[in-house]
Amino acid sequence: GDPTMIVGQITEGNKVHFSNTTVLGEHMDGFSLVHLATDRLAVVYRNLRTKQAVVRMVVVSQPVGADVDDPQDDDQELTVGEASIILGEPLALATPGRLLTYLQASAMSASRIVVAYADGSEGNVVIVETAGGVLTAGLPTRFSNTKPLSLTVSALSHQTIMLSYYTNNPWRTMVLKGDYYVSQSTEKSSANQELSFTESTLSEEYSTHCHVSALSTHSFAVVFYDGANEDAGTAVVGMIGQGSGVATGSATEGEQVPVLFSGVSSGHRGLTIGMCYYASSDGSL
Repeated sequence: GDPTMIVGQITEGNKVHFSNTTVLGEHMDGFSLVHLATDRLAVVYRNLRTKQAVVRMVVVSQPVGADVDDPQDDDQELTVGEASIILGEPLALATPGRLLTYLQASAMSASRIVVAYADGSEGNVVIVETAGGVLTAGLPTRFSNTKPLSLTVSALSHQTIMLSYYTNNPWRTMVLKGDYYVSQSTEKSSANQELSFTESTLSEEYSTHCHVSALSTHSFAVVFYDGANEDAGTAVVGMIGQGSGVATGSATEGEQVPVLFSGVSSGHRGLTIGMCYYASSDGSL
């Protein structure tokens, strides 16, 4: 059958009321739903005929009314109005024209969506903006020149995203932080959009089948198959630097030391008023 959408409403007594189905179209799969607001979301899917990634706005109206004569009568039923689904115009993204193997999306804000997709040759990211129900897509930014596997994307904020995938030559899990910037052009009214990536290898050992998820605006979690851990699943938490911090102890070159980004740092020797201090080449005063 044709792909359809349905809305479920939780009513009194934890009962679930489903709306009538709304047909999305035909020859499509790989669906991803992105929540934007109480009554708005976006559906992302791949068109099997054109081999394109498509984004479509969805507005959900959920009227709920109570047909109650006596508010104290618990036996009276709550009358739930039929939810309606309004589909916006589909926006086809500038995909390479090859069959997509992965298609993921995440909300960066109530008006910004990140869409990540991959095929057998490369991986790309597109930022989609929405204003007044109209979708506008930026140019795709390539994040991989090889075939990404197990691709996932999660937004940390309206400017930062996290990507994870693994490669098969070698078998390595990769984690990427993407920073999105919008600057107004001085020569014309159009805005310049830029998406830059910082890449790191999660493990130098055999690692596959990964998934990344944002925990906060400055932290994320990644789970992956870890061949170095007796073929077990491994979960790690990553932190994004929030600015300058204070080392909690001393260390020599090449050693690691914890850094405090908030709170009170203790155990340090104070400076004397009126004294002149010089920084030496080894970092000491």
